[in-house]
Amino acid sequence: MRPTLSELGEYDGTALMEFKTRKNITYRLNNMSACTYEVDDTPPFHIDPEALEIAIEISLLSKLNIVGEVHITRKQYLDGSIPTGFQRTAILGVEGEIQLKHKKVRLIQLSIEEDSCREVSDVGHDRIYKTDRLGMPLIETVTHPDMTTEILELSGPDATAFLQSQLTADITAIEAGRWTWAGYCNPKGRLIATLILAHSENGILVAVDGSLSETVKKRLTLYRMRARVQIDSQPDSHLVIHLEDSHSNRVTSSRSVFTHAQLPLTIGLTSAIAGSPNREAEDLLAQGIENRIALIRSGVPLINASASEVFIPQSINLDLAGGVSFQKGCYPGQEIVARVRYLGKTKQRMILLSSQALSGLVAGAKTTLEIDSEQYSAEIVDSVWDSSREREWILASVPAKSLAELKSRTGLLNGMKCSTDALPYPVSSESD
Repeated sequence: MRPTLSELGEYDGTALMEFKTRKNITYRLNNMSACTYEVDDTPPFHIDPEALEIAIEISLLSKLNIVGEVHITRKQYLDGSIPTGFQRTAILGVEGEIQLKHKKVRLIQLSIEEDSCREVSDVGHDRIYKTDRLGMPLIETVTHPDMTTEILELSGPDATAFLQSQLTADITAIEAGRWTWAGYCNPKGRLIATLILAHSENGILVAVDGSLSETVKKRLTLYRMRARVQIDSQPDSHLVIHLEDSHSNRVTSSRSVFTHAQLPLTIGLTSAIAGSPNREAEDLLAQGIENRIALIRSGVPLINASASEVFIPQSINLDLAGGVSFQKGCYPGQEIVARVRYLGKTKQRMILLSSQALSGLVAGAKTTLEIDSEQYSAEIVDSVWDSSREREWILASVPAKSLAELKSRTGLLNGMKCSTDALPYPVSSESD
């Protein structure tokens, strides 16, 4: 399959990227259900009326504005998931929202479309699909990129001791005006979330990715038991994060400013932005993206729900950036984390990659990194598009034994050209 020009006379960037990967695609068909549809030798069918009715009902429940006319369009797909190379789709509603318990999820649009093939495996340059779901009606929603960070405040006489028993970092060592990175593990040593902590006037501030805020709050509440600790959400407080080589510095106008002893990151705490709701949402979105860029480039990501309980602390360099104390007492997963340091070897380490093309890889995704015809496994920790520099920043966990070969090199990540970049702290296969 080859990319084709759109009605505007342009090539789709994603289609070009997939075309350059040169993947070999194999399809598994069931003889009892396969027909000429799989090879696009069948006239287009009408939309299933029941599926259309359900999709419109969901659009109304999501407070979307229903379009006046439904037009069937074709999206080009060259990843092999659709044998014909395109997918039929139609937009039904635009600009809506879904109200959750503590936040709203803003929707850009909802579409009805035909399902693609189910991926069975993707190894090297060979990808295998099954066609059992091909053509089934489904709905697809597109959400606004609300990259929010939620802030909790723990106060009370036992706040420090309580967090000391729950998190990987040494909470007692946090100085006034400083911030630290920390992890919250499950009993198996897998990171439920990574956090940013700093002292406030009333207690300790805990910043967590918005997708995991309720999970973290519920878990802290569950283990609080008789500890004299109050756990409160701070919906009117927001983080502003500044990386030393960034062009703008909004931290200077923050009501509280925190620095790190080793990392070139300054973190500010601001109040809710005054103005209209739309303006506030736009400003928070822009700041959320800038925050995420700074955290990823500094190698201290706040992992989201897609990567929750996937990595151990050493796999994302938490111990290298001051986020793990091996001198403190017990916390959930401490035995596993300590065993890796003292009795085993660190099998995975996190590296920073950049690319001038959008990879489409999300946190938790498993892929391959190819350097000089050698392939290495890679798991995505986080990624973000940096429009000011016209590149994507990607944090990936790779085999620790491959670090020497991957240092300051160019290669292919999932078939996409990329280069490795330096983190602000030394990365080695062994814990410091």
